[in-house]
Amino acid sequence: LQPTRSRTDTTESQVLVQHLITKKWSTPCFITQVGTNREYVIRTTSGTT
Repeated sequence: LQPTRSRTDTTESQVLVQHLITKKWSTPCFITQVGTNREYVIRTTSGTT
């Protein structure tokens, strides 16, 4: 077994979100909450969640 990696995603980390149709990573967002199993609540730069 290999040791698990520590989580590096923290709140207010800037990330890109993939567009559903074009599949391009183009929408800049900020992580507002980190959940379990790679679940995140994000906020776009325009302020929507």
